[in-house]
Amino acid sequence: MLIAVSMLLIAFPVNASAEAATVVKAWNIVLGDNIGANFYVEVPEGTADAAVKVTVADDTKTCKLTAPNAKGLYPVSVDVAAAQMTENITLQLIADGTEYAPVSYSIRDYAVRILTGNYAADVKTLVKHMLNYGAAAQEYFGVKTDAPANADFGLDYTAQYPAEYPELAVEGQLAGVRLYGASLVMTNKVAVRYYFAADSLEGITFRANGTAYASAEKDGLFYVEIPGILPQQYGDTIVLTAEKGEEQLEIAYSPLTYMVRMSQKGSEKMKALVNAMYGYHRAAAAYLGSADVTVKLPSVSGGTITADKEKYQ
Repeated sequence: MLIAVSMLLIAFPVNASAEAATVVKAWNIVLGDNIGANFYVEVPEGTADAAVKVTVADDTKTCKLTAPNAKGLYPVSVDVAAAQMTENITLQLIADGTEYAPVSYSIRDYAVRILTGNYAADVKTLVKHMLNYGAAAQEYFGVKTDAPANADFGLDYTAQYPAEYPELAVEGQLAGVRLYGASLVMTNKVAVRYYFAADSLEGITFRANGTAYASAEKDGLFYVEIPGILPQQYGDTIVLTAEKGEEQLEIAYSPLTYMVRMSQKGSEKMKALVNAMYGYHRAAAAYLGSADVTVKLPSVSGGTITADKEKYQ
């Protein structure tokens, strides 16, 4: 599983070390098709060149800091998979060739701050369901299963799926193209994939939600992947349109369809994962409604994290 850092990647020279630590003044998380963390880093006044080295699960990227926000802080955004909620996100400032002491955070660190702080009940409920989803993802994908994200914050939750839910629906046809199936991708981010059996998809235009998508090939099949699915949208239907000349094929599918079916016929770990995802979906919908925006949770102070990872100075 890879991390994504939303900054310009560069090779940045390091000439010396300093005793001063990297200063993160505040941070928050954003719940989109993966889990995002936004850090706001302080850079010494008068610095000409600055970057932050970001490490998650032995994957390190360096991003140049180019423009501060209104408070004079430099934003660094890091995306992690649901199964990485307990992974350290380590940030190290490099300013004018000087390497500052790194600081580390995790999505669970943020959750502990919210769940033990003075925050609204709906925020805490959503964060608990997020941790529950993260722990189920850890079990399913085999990531640090000895340290589940929801430790000490377990939920007494049973998924209650609606009696009626969207079914896979197909209208129209394309010569030489057969829909093989549809599935939900949950490794690095949540996305819907539509699979096709065909000799070629050349000349076919694929669109969903007004956006064009390219096809890819895997294991003798072609597929089109639709990312950007927010947690409150898991019950929505995504319609993929494939067009070539006068022919058109429409396929409607919902993440909820996958969840319901896997909750019935999947492995025990898969059942636990989709059930946790459904609880996360319901909590996000209750928190935000049906708004087509990412869920931005409250900011907390950066502080200095101590060795036990539960306390902040």
